Amino acid sequence: MATLHIRDIPDEVYAALVVRAQRERRSLNQQVIAELEQLPELKRREQRRALLGEILADIERNGERKLELAPEDLIREARDSR
Repeated sequence: MATLHIRDIPDEVYAALVVRAQRERRSLNQQVIAELEQLPELKRREQRRALLGEILADIERNGERKLELAPEDLIREARDSR
């Protein structure tokens, strides 16, 4: 696992993290990790990974399927429906 050192954290941010960590009965380090994991950008990445895993598992179980439309046509259709 990687280590991250952060300097010059504003006092009010540090204090808020300490309060949240105490409320959640976590160490400050655990709280920071929990908060980082909740960032929308990281959550979306994990959701995409999970979806890709499901797709790959489906392909392994059922084999590849032919698409009725080419991928570019599917994208165009989705864009046009907005």
